[in-house]
Amino acid sequence: MKDETFGPIIGVQKVSSDPEAISLMNDSEFGLTGSIWSTNKDGKAEELADQVEAGTVFINRFILNASCVSHV
Repeated sequence: MKDETFGPIIGVQKVSSDPEAISLMNDSEFGLTGSIWSTNKDGKAEELADQVEAGTVFINRFILNASCVSHV
């Protein structure tokens, strides 16, 4: 996932370890935002976020925009 994307799109990739995830997240020339999803309550997500080279890193957060929801 090295192409820049715009719009209501999220790239998801399965990894086998935290170091692999950080390496892949930092392997981009763009790095506007990043997102970490974790069930750990021990601060591990914050430690990982500090290693991500991005302008903003969200932890367990998403924004639901009304324009992205279809109305029936």
